[in-house]
Amino acid sequence: MLWVTSVADSVFQIDLFVKSPQTAAGDSRLCMRPWMIHAYENGWNDAPEIGQFADSVVKDGPSLPRLHRPDIKPESRIVHTKHEGKDKFTKAWIYFTNSGGKWKNRKWHFIRCSLGDKELVSQKSLSKEAPSFMAYVFRDRGGYRDNHAASDLVEIETFKK
Repeated sequence: MLWVTSVADSVFQIDLFVKSPQTAAGDSRLCMRPWMIHAYENGWNDAPEIGQFADSVVKDGPSLPRLHRPDIKPESRIVHTKHEGKDKFTKAWIYFTNSGGKWKNRKWHFIRCSLGDKELVSQKSLSKEAPSFMAYVFRDRGGYRDNHAASDLVEIETFKK
């Protein structure tokens, strides 16, 4: 199954939506297009990953990247995320929010990641105020972006509000 969402979707907010791939049986992927608004037309028109995922199932085409649950090193607050499919993306980021409350009202911030063969590593420490974060990747082909994929959302218990 492919799950397509955005941190800007006010209908299916990210904290609940990201649980869908975790509970679905079989191979399940999360495609996150950061600022796509909620509407079927936007998904079909703005998410080439839908066709790519279908081709990976029925035509044995390449699959979307798979990101594992990110891990934060307590002492440095550097985020490490294991992944599969490095050749399928060129950019990686940690998306995080420093606020609590309603998900649709939260402001998101970004930290660029270094790309390793099997792991992404944030280039800066995660904010101590960040109650939640996730890893996100895509492939940039000269301004055209595809292969958007995201990890699980990590909610830090200490900071939950």
